[in-house]
Amino acid sequence: MTVTAPRSTLPGIRDDMISASYGICIQKAELMTRAFVRREKRRPLLNLIKRIHYRAYSASLLKLARGEELPRWKNRLNAKLVSLYRKIEGRSPGEMAITHAEAFREIVANQELRVWPGERIVGNLSSRRVGAPLHPDFGGLLMLGELDSISSRRDNPMELSPEDAAKLKKEIFPFWFDRSILATTPLYARESDFLAEVTRGSAFILTQFSGISHLTPDYPTVLEKGFEGIEADLLREREKKGETPFLQAALIVTRSAVEFQKRWRAHLLSEAEKEVDSGRRAELSSMADIFDRVPGRPAETFHEALQSLFAAHVLVHQESFQHGVSFGRVDQYLYPYYSKDIASGRISQEEAIELIGCFLAKAAELLPLFFDRATEYFSGLSSASGLTLGGTKSDGTDGTNELSELFLLAYDRMRLRQPNIHVRWHPGIDAGFLDLCWETVRKGGGMPAIFNDERIVPAIGSDD
Repeated sequence: MTVTAPRSTLPGIRDDMISASYGICIQKAELMTRAFVRREKRRPLLNLIKRIHYRAYSASLLKLARGEELPRWKNRLNAKLVSLYRKIEGRSPGEMAITHAEAFREIVANQELRVWPGERIVGNLSSRRVGAPLHPDFGGLLMLGELDSISSRRDNPMELSPEDAAKLKKEIFPFWFDRSILATTPLYARESDFLAEVTRGSAFILTQFSGISHLTPDYPTVLEKGFEGIEADLLREREKKGETPFLQAALIVTRSAVEFQKRWRAHLLSEAEKEVDSGRRAELSSMADIFDRVPGRPAETFHEALQSLFAAHVLVHQESFQHGVSFGRVDQYLYPYYSKDIASGRISQEEAIELIGCFLAKAAELLPLFFDRATEYFSGLSSASGLTLGGTKSDGTDGTNELSELFLLAYDRMRLRQPNIHVRWHPGIDAGFLDLCWETVRKGGGMPAIFNDERIVPAIGSDD
């Protein structure tokens, strides 16, 4: 497929991404902590005990970071104290679900919104151009031993200001040291030195306490229904089953997503008013119009679908560790929006490539935050987020379409560190598309990765 390119903003976006420094973002950590502290009951004596405990706990984490062994009695005592705190504070799972939903609302209502030069898909996965959010509710405390050195560590150094490091040490980590998944996981382990074992990194690394990862969210439902449609489904469920903590929390989240949409519309209109270039001002106004509809309501155009998809991706990452949260078969579920726009003359192939390139750049703005041994273990900071092209349809026919090729062409122009591009091969795959795959791989970068439908599809469906 040959596409003639008019003036494009993609080269400038790519240059900005490549030249951007890596940095740690504590925005979610600050906002989430604020939301949780607001719901805390005053317990002066318990808080005093916790402060003493935290000093000992942080010293133990620093020893683990240096590879030192901890006495088993310390691990057992820590687990017993954390268990005691949980009993005293008496939070039920339902209460915790609602509190987490309210924290999500706090984050998306207050996080910084920023439009980078030239981009036509917006949303900020962190406060940095290329950033690694720290999740204190999962495994963020593992970074405690590196807060003063991460900017200069040998492998994948990341910027962290002294002010942010101080906030983590004095305000955020002391609150979360007994509340995080990292802290509570040992309560369910048979071995008292569980934490030391899973962070040692000599034989394996356990990342489950770092957060939700290695999944593909149901983004097509967001495009088809919007968050308002999902809210309507939840309300119908509530009518059938009555109020439950889960439904209450889910409704808080869907309504927060709609408010997030309104924030972005207002922000884009404000940016358009300040813009001196008439062409860019028109683009920003058009992008604001898109947020008049999505992600709250169903997407209607290709641009709306891409923007709704990325907005949902941003929202997922406000409560999830950024490792392997993928987009799925984008050429399949985005194709109806693309084909309708092409047929009506709303967009051209080149305009579609431009939008896809902007989308790919946004997906490359995120980094996972690994402590030093995990960084070495994973050979860097790949977040392993992927998207899939081609493959067979449910009836066994070839799923390759025009959008499959456009995604590869857009990737070829951007060639950023992620998302990973996956292509599903089968004997009936379109020959022209397969040639484009080989040509793209030949240029370097290792993408797209090719997977064999004939072997993988039966294996996934097998009970063996």
